[in-house]
Amino acid sequence: MSNKQPEALRLADNLETLRMNTATNDQAAAELRRLYAVNQQWEEKAATWLASPEAMARLGGYRDLAQQLSVALMQKEELREALENLMAGCVKKVKNWNFPQYDDAARVLIRQAERAEATKEQP
Repeated sequence: MSNKQPEALRLADNLETLRMNTATNDQAAAELRRLYAVNQQWEEKAATWLASPEAMARLGGYRDLAQQLSVALMQKEELREALENLMAGCVKKVKNWNFPQYDDAARVLIRQAERAEATKEQP
């Protein structure tokens, strides 16, 4: 750990050594020291909380939610593309019952079902 004096405490010392408006300077220096102490307390509380099992559980939950959101957004985009392809094929080939776009959409849905199963199997 460094022995360098924190900036707030250095400024407080400088204020106390000034010769002008000593009462105001002393008040400002005292307030800087008080705020520095409060800041130190909050830093200690934050460090303690971040090391707690509760924090780990919450952060893990947030990571899981972010991963689920990422998968859902990817699936949404794949479904949108598949639907666009399917609709384009339906409009262009109404009399032709051979729809490669439908096959593409079906493949996307099968991939998503496989991913969902794989995600369920992961611990």
